[in-house]
Amino acid sequence: MKRSVPFAPYTELDEIYVRDAMNKELISCPRDTELHEVAKIMSAKGTHSVLVEPDAGTTGGSQWGVVSDRDLVAGYFKPHSPAWSVAPVPSVTIGENARLLRAVRQMSENSTAHLVVVDAHGDAVGVLSTQDLIGVMGDLSARQAEA
Repeated sequence: MKRSVPFAPYTELDEIYVRDAMNKELISCPRDTELHEVAKIMSAKGTHSVLVEPDAGTTGGSQWGVVSDRDLVAGYFKPHSPAWSVAPVPSVTIGENARLLRAVRQMSENSTAHLVVVDAHGDAVGVLSTQDLIGVMGDLSARQAEA
């Protein structure tokens, strides 16, 4: 038996900008922050990811790493490891003026659940996660059901 899930049509995701769905708060930590401390930050802020600040003297959103909740679970037996050890750089970035459909493609192509959102200068201004996308898709599907 096939189930149909009423997800929003692609065209609707192509009408919404990343800047309207992203988390604008840059929750970050220095590169050498130990993973058990990153876990405390995530818990206190109620988030699924923390950005890892770039090396001193480097700029640009792609130089930020991302530690996700999944990374913390994988690093459970190494709580004193530094954040940079599980946060690959360069990270996958997307412009704040890109459309959500492009973000979905980038996440899929790069097998990632988090994109560092950058402004026109390439500076990090937020994070877009699969949870953010699911929220938008749910809202769109609910609107479709009401129509």
